[in-house]
Amino acid sequence: MRSRNTIRHPAVAGRFYPAEPSRLRADIERMVRAAPVAQSNGVCAVLAPHAGYPYSGLLAAAALRCVRVRADSTVVVIAPSHVEAFDFTSVFANGAYRTPLGDVEVDVQLANALCHAAGGIRCSPRGHDVPASGRGEHAVEVELPFLQYLHDAFRVVPIVMGSQSWQASVELGTAIAECATANTVIVASSDLSHFYEADVAERMDSRFLDALSTSEPRAVYDGVASGSCAACGAGPVVAALVAAAGVGRSGYELIGRAHSGDVTGDRTSVVGYAAAVLGAKAQT
Repeated sequence: MRSRNTIRHPAVAGRFYPAEPSRLRADIERMVRAAPVAQSNGVCAVLAPHAGYPYSGLLAAAALRCVRVRADSTVVVIAPSHVEAFDFTSVFANGAYRTPLGDVEVDVQLANALCHAAGGIRCSPRGHDVPASGRGEHAVEVELPFLQYLHDAFRVVPIVMGSQSWQASVELGTAIAECATANTVIVASSDLSHFYEADVAERMDSRFLDALSTSEPRAVYDGVASGSCAACGAGPVVAALVAAAGVGRSGYELIGRAHSGDVTGDRTSVVGYAAAVLGAKAQT
């Protein structure tokens, strides 16, 4: 039996998504049925948003249902750190992540391999711990119930990037490509622009998606660094592109996009979301 300190307990159940299992499962089923359908299947990497389910759940469902996960698959979920400040890439390397739908076992072998692959990647609870008071990180957690609903069994490597520098992003993507197997799937967890008026947000998000469509990591990084577009998880997206290229995959498909104003009706300050395939085909 796992000791308590190896279980990462939910931080945002009951806030970002329902805490009651039957309601959570019913909500996910509804979103999966209603979500836009990707043309690409069996992909190695996707972009999925991580806001509360009423805002971005349809797009998260769309992204996560187009990956093909088997019982021997590992899903590497890469997220930014919204809550805790630290200057390295933090890998949760033992035990399990718990959601209301149960525990998702960590792929300890792959997690430890990543931590030994580069100096900026560490096995650490930083960015994963749920404090006794205050809010814990949500950007890995909210992706997992969709995967649990869609797939009977899989393992996970939860990663939170404290630094989203170019070096840190390339280092992580390269490490994943070197350590991953053919059964590894990557989820880059990110929302897009934050708190702009809707017309501005839509233009910024279009520029981000234009950069993403090139499958060039530097185009995405430079676009965000210049301020012409925005994504809270730009580092995870760059890392996913680097990893996909490292295993001979490329190609882009936009599955859908939206912003919070589509739900609230308030267009004065919105958050943008997108679902996209990042590694749709083998490179030639």
